[in-house]
Amino acid sequence: MEKSEMKTVWERIEDGQREVGVLLIAFAPLDVALNRHSPGNFNYLLLFLGLGAFLFVGALIQERRRGKYKPSVGLLIFLVLGVSLMVVAFNRGLGD
Repeated sequence: MEKSEMKTVWERIEDGQREVGVLLIAFAPLDVALNRHSPGNFNYLLLFLGLGAFLFVGALIQERRRGKYKPSVGLLIFLVLGVSLMVVAFNRGLGD
């Protein structure tokens, strides 16, 4: 790969953000199906689908507007949502 073809850090963050969004959208219904007897499953389904859609659409918007904003905005969104997902997963594990 030539130097001009290599992806920047921000492009890799956008790719990661998009992939995490796709995975959340794809596996949220599976989580609900496997844990159908747990209370509050529908809330988690909406949470994971919403976060997945937000990450996916956010990455697409960032890709289209590349160069028109500071890349730190995309990194901040990615980090905040990543931390919030870890907190939700940790709290869900404590409830079991």
